[in-house]
Amino acid sequence: MRKLMIFIVVFPFIVWSQQGARSDANQRKIRTTIVYQQYQVEKAGVPTTELSVPIQLFWPVSPDLNILLINTPALSQYGEYELSGLSDIYVKTNYLFLNKKALLGIGLGLPSGQTELTKSEFVMAQLLSNNVLRFQLPVFGQGFGANIGFCFAHSMSDNFNVGFGLTYIFRSKYKPVEDSFDDFDPGDIFSLNGGVDFKAQKNMKIYFDIVHTLYLKDKIRGRETFGSGSKLSIEAGFFYQQEMYSILANANLRQRGKNEYWTGTSLEPESKNSNGPQLEFDGTFRYFLNEQTGALGFAVLRAYGENDYRTGDAAIGGLGVGIDHALSTQFTVDAGLKFYFGRLGGGKNAKGITGYEFLVGGSASF
Repeated sequence: MRKLMIFIVVFPFIVWSQQGARSDANQRKIRTTIVYQQYQVEKAGVPTTELSVPIQLFWPVSPDLNILLINTPALSQYGEYELSGLSDIYVKTNYLFLNKKALLGIGLGLPSGQTELTKSEFVMAQLLSNNVLRFQLPVFGQGFGANIGFCFAHSMSDNFNVGFGLTYIFRSKYKPVEDSFDDFDPGDIFSLNGGVDFKAQKNMKIYFDIVHTLYLKDKIRGRETFGSGSKLSIEAGFFYQQEMYSILANANLRQRGKNEYWTGTSLEPESKNSNGPQLEFDGTFRYFLNEQTGALGFAVLRAYGENDYRTGDAAIGGLGVGIDHALSTQFTVDAGLKFYFGRLGGGKNAKGITGYEFLVGGSASF
């Protein structure tokens, strides 16, 4: 389970190419990428695009303590609608203790991202927030935030591990749209998770996780106006490695309960659940061309079921290729291209959608 803990710490660097397999958790590292994403919806006329530059700095203070900083400048556009600028700056500190069986994480969201959006920018922000499209930066600014999390892992045997965790996220008041209420107070978030991982074979590890998330009520001018339904998430995956190749696969199934809305006199649950089930799958195949270079293949599926109102369904699949290369022990570069196809909505209301995502990046250890 110690390896699992290290995986959690360095996970932001393992996005496209599984470079974490050769990362040293005790090395300082900076990584930056250029990501271009474009989606074209049938009969929409113009595509929705985003150009983003995620920047990550990983700084180990000691073998048991590290700091991670993330910021993502981006430019998003849909016809005449545009939104650009920095994201909030995220700072996360992880501390391993109890012989590396326990991890304490403390994070801050510093409000460098854009808020007080114009009406045009708000329309753009709504397009980016469509979860099935997975834009690199779906939200630019959300005001100050903080979180604290704890997880504990225990080895039941050489091949079987169990763990659990708790997380609390504080979200402060901020003004999302200009010339509107200035005291929107998003509800805080609590989550509880548990999981297991085990070695099915010498070179294969399988894991299962379950997470239950509770959302406190959103408020405007001190009055509760919206309550998001609690979320249950079940995740399963495996990692398999041979001398010449490796496979990483992950599936996630999510379902939220009914939301609550302000009716004018009180906060009441909706009559039907407007949240449908969401299934996502990501797979990465890596073939080792040599000690420095790997060829990559990607497979993606996002299948969102319709809710009780028979809306909200969508299905998007994707395939891609990529490459990563170690220029030296300190410098790596990588690139990838994914193509997407599918539909938004179902039945007579279904609209076809196509898209692609291009990434080129690199990292340096020092």
